[in-house]
Amino acid sequence: MAEIVEDRYKGDLRRLAIEAGRDPEKAAKLLREFPGIGPTGVDIFCREAQAIWPWLRPYVDDQVKKGAERLGLTSDTEKLASQVPEKDLARLTAALVRVARDKKLAEHLKAA
Repeated sequence: MAEIVEDRYKGDLRRLAIEAGRDPEKAAKLLREFPGIGPTGVDIFCREAQAIWPWLRPYVDDQVKKGAERLGLTSDTEKLASQVPEKDLARLTAALVRVARDKKLAEHLKAA
């Protein structure tokens, strides 16, 4: 993977954004060219990268939606994204993934 970053993107993944034309679907396709990166890896990367790449926002995948549903929140991408300031969306999606993977955490949060 490091060789691809070094050779294709001159060591700077911001070049991936440029090559993708800041289009999330094109970025996903480019990311899948890395060995070992499939749909789940793309989701993880884009969820986190939306913190610094606003053109990825809102990036809400199935794991985020599952976490939102567990807490009784909307799973609609636009509505969910509107619940927090844009700069906090990556933090919200990361938290909702944790909730999606931990039923006890969801129950604890709902009880609080």
